[in-house]
Amino acid sequence: MLEILALGDHYQTVDPEQGLANVKPAATEVCRDRFRRIDRFTQLALIGSARCVQSADPGPKTGLYIGSRFASTGNTIAVHEKMVSAGVVPKPANFINTLSNSAGYFVARNLGLGDRNLFVSRGDASIVAALQLAAMDVASGSVCQALVGSVDEAVLPLEHHRYRLGLEPGTVMGEGSHWLLVAREAREGRSLATITDMVTLRDESALASWLDGLDGREQYRVSLSPWTRQQIASTCFKSRQMLTDFDPELAAYPGHATGAIIRYLQAGGSEPLIVIAADTDGRFHSVMVRPNRASA
Repeated sequence: MLEILALGDHYQTVDPEQGLANVKPAATEVCRDRFRRIDRFTQLALIGSARCVQSADPGPKTGLYIGSRFASTGNTIAVHEKMVSAGVVPKPANFINTLSNSAGYFVARNLGLGDRNLFVSRGDASIVAALQLAAMDVASGSVCQALVGSVDEAVLPLEHHRYRLGLEPGTVMGEGSHWLLVAREAREGRSLATITDMVTLRDESALASWLDGLDGREQYRVSLSPWTRQQIASTCFKSRQMLTDFDPELAAYPGHATGAIIRYLQAGGSEPLIVIAADTDGRFHSVMVRPNRASA
């Protein structure tokens, strides 16, 4: 189990007419140092992580875990276009920013973290993978607590980005940087919620069996990303009366699951929330979050 001590994020729906919002001012506002030549993905990571810990001290023994489906997509596409189409060698900073863990370096430097710093990708379930890694390190005592986030940026043109994510044409797109500060135990009633389950299920049949194993005397709220909904038969939930849909009012993007957790806790939800996310190998990953009513 993991206790959620703090949360914070940055989210926006992408307006196809206005294009991508400028996030540099928000990144500058939360940065202790003036970082040069950082890309948009890193800026998003800096904003969300700083907002998460603004009212909590992460401490030196805090591990950093970032999940994302594609990491710095915009910068990576730009680098490859220059190399393949124009035959131009990319600038060193642009090439370095294509590395998945580059954003982790800047987040750690900005927040004064000096312990574990890991990046993981698992489709729409990247946050589950990141939480599982954090839980193992916290349980073993490798870190005292963990700052866990999912960061996913949108990339223009949106029709290409929808195809890249396997979404239906015309799907409303979003992007976000969502973060949780978690620990094995909470001091002085600081816990906002408890993460009681983090499970990986091989297919939809295994998911159905796991849902059937829930306590039927309880009521649960359930949230799925738009892409995950495309992978699941609707009957998987209609036949289970203890499950009620929770709509976080977020657009489609891989970090939807983490955004749903934060929106649910911010809204003061009291029932256990089950977030289900699919990966690209046909598996489903589920996280159960139980709000702490005493801290609500």
